[in-house]
Amino acid sequence: MDTDPYRPPSANLEAPKPPRGPPPRSVKLGVGVLLFSAALAIAITVAMHAGLIPSPATQPQSPGLDAAGAGLGLIINIFLAYKIYTGRNWARWVFSILWLLGCMGLLLSFSMIRMFGSAEVLQSVPWTAWAGAGVQSLIQLVAIVFMFLRESSKWFRQE
Repeated sequence: MDTDPYRPPSANLEAPKPPRGPPPRSVKLGVGVLLFSAALAIAITVAMHAGLIPSPATQPQSPGLDAAGAGLGLIINIFLAYKIYTGRNWARWVFSILWLLGCMGLLLSFSMIRMFGSAEVLQSVPWTAWAGAGVQSLIQLVAIVFMFLRESSKWFRQE
């Protein structure tokens, strides 16, 4: 046997890591911008169904399906915002990847309509839909930038 029963127990000499402090201003701003983007998406969906903003003519009007999609998006955004605010590094990466996939989908749909669709198809989607998607993407990019600033990254690395 290698162990000496009379030997004192070994102690962990590493100092405990200090608890994570409150989120820095950049994380708070990033989460605020993310929540603003989610609220704006809901407002745009409601405005389209209320007839205040023209909606794409190529899409059938299905308020229930649109409400379910908007609700799911809102739940995902609120969940990720909460996790980001509590210091979960994976949440800011998940949000960033979802944003990247959304931008790629937006660009792909625009380019596919331009390449293979007729001018009527491109014109059937009102400019407000394209502008709304573009503004949402830019707002979410601002949130991502805030979440990846130096002070944010330093705070996320504390565990």
